[in-house]
Amino acid sequence: MESVQARPDEALVAALSVPAPRRLRARLLDLGIVLLGVALVGWAVPAALGGAQPGPRGLLVLLAALPLTACLGALGLKLTRFGGAAHVALDSMVLVLLAWTVPPALALLVWLGGVALSELQARTRDWETRAFNLGLSAVAGSVLLAAVGLLGAGQGGVRPADLLALVLGTAGYLLTDLVLTAVSVAWSEDRSVIEAVTDESTPVVSLAVLAVNGVGLLAALLTASAPWALVLLVPVLLAPLHLARASAQANRERARTAALFEAASAAQAARTREDLLAAVTLAAQRLTGAPAARLVASAPRAGQLGARVRPEPDPLWLVVAPRPASNRYDEADASALRVLAALAGQALDRVDLLQDMRRAADSDPLTGLANRRELERVLSEAVALAEDSPGRPGGPGLVYLDLDDFKRVNDTHGHAVGDELLVAVAQRLAAAVREQDLVARYGGDEFVVLLHDTDAEHAQTMAERVRAGVEGVVSLAGTGAGLRVRASAGIALHRPGTTGPAMLAAADVAMYAAKHSGLVPPQR
Repeated sequence: MESVQARPDEALVAALSVPAPRRLRARLLDLGIVLLGVALVGWAVPAALGGAQPGPRGLLVLLAALPLTACLGALGLKLTRFGGAAHVALDSMVLVLLAWTVPPALALLVWLGGVALSELQARTRDWETRAFNLGLSAVAGSVLLAAVGLLGAGQGGVRPADLLALVLGTAGYLLTDLVLTAVSVAWSEDRSVIEAVTDESTPVVSLAVLAVNGVGLLAALLTASAPWALVLLVPVLLAPLHLARASAQANRERARTAALFEAASAAQAARTREDLLAAVTLAAQRLTGAPAARLVASAPRAGQLGARVRPEPDPLWLVVAPRPASNRYDEADASALRVLAALAGQALDRVDLLQDMRRAADSDPLTGLANRRELERVLSEAVALAEDSPGRPGGPGLVYLDLDDFKRVNDTHGHAVGDELLVAVAQRLAAAVREQDLVARYGGDEFVVLLHDTDAEHAQTMAERVRAGVEGVVSLAGTGAGLRVRASAGIALHRPGTTGPAMLAAADVAMYAAKHSGLVPPQR
C-alpha cells in the first residue's frame, strides 16, 4: 500500500468538496479574524510609541520574550480528534509575563512578533494559514490583556487579587482561541461546532495552559525580586507541557486504534461489496477527521490524502477530502489510512470471491442465466409469500419454454453451434421479460420464466411475448448463416395449496401440450 499527499496546484475533486456556501462562510470568518488582528496591531503601534517606556527590568523581559515566544509557539497542542484543527499554543505564558511587566500595547506587539517568528518556522503552513493564526493570536491575546487591565492587575507587582485576573484572562484567551477556530473548522468541513470543540484532551490541555500561564505570573513576580531564580521555572514549565502533549497524543492514537478495530470488524462482517465500501468510507472519515471519503479509480488530488487499495490493472484508491489549511494531514494520518486501505483490500478480495462463488452456484455457466437450483429456491420463496398473503392480488406464475427440434441442430451442426444457439436464445429471453422476473435455464434446451405478481391474462400475454421473442432466424458465427428457431411454451399459475414442484410439473405438461398443438394452452 502507498499513501500520497497531493500537490496543492492540482485540481480538486468536486464530489469530495464541502458545499460552497459553508466554504464561503468559513473564508469570510477567517478574513474577518485577520482584519480584526490588523486593526488591533494598528491600535497598539501608536499606543506603544506614545506610552511610557519600560525600565531596565522591562527591557530584559522584552529581549527574552521574542525567542521564548517563538520556542513555545512551536511546541503548541492541537485539540481536535485525530490530529485536530484547534491549535492552542503555549506561548501565552510569555504574554502573561509581559502583561505584568510592560504596558499592554507594547506587550501585545512584542508577543505577536514572537508568534510571527513561530509561524515562519512552520514550513508546512501556507501564508493564508499563517495570517489566520496571527490574527487569531492578536484577538485572543487582546482578550487576556483586557481582562488583566480591567481587573486592575498588571505593572507594579503581583498581588493575591491578580490570581483572579490570571484565571479570567486565561479563560478568555482559551475560549476565544478555541471557539473561533472551531467555528472556522466546522464551517469549512461541514461539521457541527460542538463536534469540532469537544475532545477528550480539552480539559487536560486547558489545565496545562492555565498552569503555564501561572508560570508566567510567577516569572513576573521573580523578575521583580530575584531574576536569578527564573531558571527554577524551567522544569515547572516543561512538566505540564510534556504531560499535556503526551495526553493529547495518547488520545489521538487510542482514537485511531479504536477506529481501525471497528473498521476491521465491519469489513469482516460485510457480506456484499456495497456494505463493505460503505463501511470503509465511513471508517476513513472517522480515522482522519475528513469531511468526506470515497473509493475512486484515480490517485488523490490537491489537498486530498489517499492510499492504494488495489493496484493496476483495476486500480482502486481510498481518498479523503481536503481539510482546511490550518489542519493539513500529517504522516500519522497517512499511516493510519494505509492500514485501513490494506484491510479494505483484503476484505474486498474476500467479498468478491464470495460473490463469485455465489454466482457460480446460482448461475448457468453457459448462458449466465439462473440455474435450476436458483429457480427452485426463488420459486419456493414466491410460493411461501403467496401462501402467507392469501388476499394479495396476483401471485407467482411460470412460463415453461422448450426449443423445437433442438436435437437436430446438435446432430447437424455440432454441439458448439448448439451452445451458441442457446446463448442467443437466453439473451432474447432476458430482453423479453420485466426486470423483476427471473429467467432460468432449467436444463438442456428448456427455459423457465418465473413471473412475479401475475394473473392468468398477464401470464398468457407474457408467454406469447416470450415465444415470439425467441422464434425467428438467429445468425450464428458457427454456421456462417442463420438458423430458424421455433419454440413451445406452457404456463402454470399458483393456486392455494400448490407447491413449487407442482407448478413446474404443470407448466411442463402444458408445454408439451402446446408442442403438439402449436399454441400456448390457456391456464385453467
